[in-house]
Amino acid sequence: MKLRTPGTLSAAINEIKNKLSEEKCAEIVDRSESLIRKWTDPDDPALPNLRQSLMLDSVYVKAGFGEPPIQTWYTERLEKVVSDNPKKSVNIVMSTLHAQAAIGQIASAIAQFTEEGSEDQSSLSANERAVLLSMIETLSFELDRLEVSLETNMGLPGPLSFSNILNK
Repeated sequence: MKLRTPGTLSAAINEIKNKLSEEKCAEIVDRSESLIRKWTDPDDPALPNLRQSLMLDSVYVKAGFGEPPIQTWYTERLEKVVSDNPKKSVNIVMSTLHAQAAIGQIASAIAQFTEEGSEDQSSLSANERAVLLSMIETLSFELDRLEVSLETNMGLPGPLSFSNILNK
């Protein structure tokens, strides 16, 4: 399995594919499953058109999975292009520490919420799940800030990759 850089179009489509299934995505856009796989491959130039993107996002939202991943990717990308302001750069050390703190809070809550010896999520109440989901949203936000910090501070022109970092 290829790694998808968070915050990319291929990662957004991959999220939809993972929640809805490859077969369902192909059915939605009236294309082949192999094309859906190409869209989720960061190394393949194939991309969905606007209509296909809207259809995938709308079915994802209607199925109750939350915010539309492709629209979210597009909006974040647009904001980065429009607000290209170096004064707003995020401190890499602070964003890393905030992400680590969020992970620690999630681990602590899970330890507190789960019954001793239980690795099954069925022992969590609806409120406990809601708390954990909120913490995961916070973690996601902090990881996004870390990504922005890395892109800003390392001067990377596009998606983050380990080869770009190692070559610096």
